[in-house]
Amino acid sequence: MRNVWTLHDARWFIKTIEKYGLDAANELNRTVIRSMGKTEIKTLMNGSGVEKITNIDQLNSLMTVASKLFFPKEHKYEFKILNENELLGHVIECYVHKNVEKAGITGLYRCAARPRFESWIAAMGLKGQIIQEEDSSSCGGTCGIVFRIDW
Repeated sequence: MRNVWTLHDARWFIKTIEKYGLDAANELNRTVIRSMGKTEIKTLMNGSGVEKITNIDQLNSLMTVASKLFFPKEHKYEFKILNENELLGHVIECYVHKNVEKAGITGLYRCAARPRFESWIAAMGLKGQIIQEEDSSSCGGTCGIVFRIDW
């Protein structure tokens, strides 16, 4: 079922580019993923009985479950606790980058991972920031995303 969503997402993005242009498609994609991200995490937390995330171990556990549910199998990643306030999400092989590369728009596409994860931590009721230094034009399909949380 994840692959059906991924196919829908790709087709939506292509059709939006065709009708409104790449800048509008990037902006709409990031806007939608912010909204969708909140729904993803709230639904997961409610469905699994998680009321609150209070430490980095709980965040790591929830992120691991969320990623297995919401990311396609082609997306290779791992999580590593850096310290009591930081969790590193290391993307080893990004499925989005592969598709963006196939489409020939790596220099033009704006990665939506950061807004998605910002909405995740906001929906968890956490204060903090997402640090992502790479973008799709320079990442080569791999990156590190740090979840820095102010407990």
